Amino acid sequence: MKRLVLPLIACLLLGNLVVFNAKADAKSTYHREILPNGLTVLIKSNPDSRVFAVNILAKGRSLLEPDDKAGISEFVNRMLTKGTKSYTSEKLARSLDNNGIKLTLVDNPYIPYDDRYTSRAFAFVKMETIDEFANASLGLLAEIIVEPTFPDDKIEEVRNEIIGVLGMDMGSTYKNADRLFYQELLPGNPLSKTILGNMRSVGSITKNDLVDFHKMLYAPKNLILAVATNIPPEKLMSAIKLHFGNMQNPSFEYPVANAPAAIKEIVSQHQQMEKDQIYIYLGNITPGIGDPSYPALIIATAALSTRMGLELREKQGLAYSVGSSISLFPGFGIFSATMGTGYKNYEKALSGIQSEIAKICSDGVTDEERTNTTNSLWGSILTRDLSRINQAYYMALYEYLGVGYQYWDEFIDDLRAVTTQQVRQTAEKYLPQNSYVLATVGKK
Repeated sequence: MKRLVLPLIACLLLGNLVVFNAKADAKSTYHREILPNGLTVLIKSNPDSRVFAVNILAKGRSLLEPDDKAGISEFVNRMLTKGTKSYTSEKLARSLDNNGIKLTLVDNPYIPYDDRYTSRAFAFVKMETIDEFANASLGLLAEIIVEPTFPDDKIEEVRNEIIGVLGMDMGSTYKNADRLFYQELLPGNPLSKTILGNMRSVGSITKNDLVDFHKMLYAPKNLILAVATNIPPEKLMSAIKLHFGNMQNPSFEYPVANAPAAIKEIVSQHQQMEKDQIYIYLGNITPGIGDPSYPALIIATAALSTRMGLELREKQGLAYSVGSSISLFPGFGIFSATMGTGYKNYEKALSGIQSEIAKICSDGVTDEERTNTTNSLWGSILTRDLSRINQAYYMALYEYLGVGYQYWDEFIDDLRAVTTQQVRQTAEKYLPQNSYVLATVGKK
């Protein structure tokens, strides 16, 4: 969930903007049910595709992690396919292949910025196959989620994998700026912990730690299971109940997180790295996705991101990466404006970010800019939701965020109703001008 402001998309035909209907397709059937064990099930069924896609969202990732075991959620997820009660890792891999299953447990750390689905707030398991293999794939998925055995030799293998990624991240100005920003913005908050943990915490995690934490993280009442499919919901529910209905909950009271307060001053922290670049991370707490101001806020943020790209990267040549976004959590959001630049350009780059924020807060956006930004966001949503797996992922996400799994159907109308005056007022109220966290990593 790193960035929910997606690349801007223009759809042009013979010089005219093509307007699509983003409302729920009349062919789609939706179903929501909470099983007796607390598992929330969401189903979207329509005949548009034969792909069978499942997303399981496990709530409270960082919130559940002990401070000295930071990163244990990542450790557990990487262990899920390393052996179960009925399958060795090799046999499980063959069974997944035989059923045409693509399983995703973590984002790829070796692809730069491939963390759009990753969040401090939750863990995920994504599965794709075709409808013909739905029942068998649900059985395998249940085996992976419910019955992992955490073999000792695989624990050390995965530990070394994570330590390797941590070592790689230590040399990244972007990763370190992200870590520093969250630590300063959310001091003492579980969300300030990094997703991978640290060398000490990962090195201390034992098999018993993994077994115990898995019971909490993947307890049915802590999960949302979302499916996008061609199969009728009533038929699919029978299979889901068969494979997941007997999951048990631990005797554990899940903690409740409160939304943090926005920073009321300027907090600035720098980490020196002997690199030719420097990464800038500037931001603060904002309202969340369910707040009435959110549609105007996301338009302001997307318009700002476009302006930063045009002015600071294209015109001034200051940035190799630049943008602004809202990261979403239950009950609040986090605005961030970020830039990677050469260390000699630091002062000019920071001044440029602050100048663009000040302009949109004082002047707002033009009618044309508001329309273009709204259409671009709309197009991004439509493009994103073409795939079954994204439909399942975002259904689970919006259910978790408390706005309901069909949120985007209403959100499109809310976006189109936003006025230029609302964009300016919202930007002035929530975008950081005189109070923010500024985290920088690199050479100064």
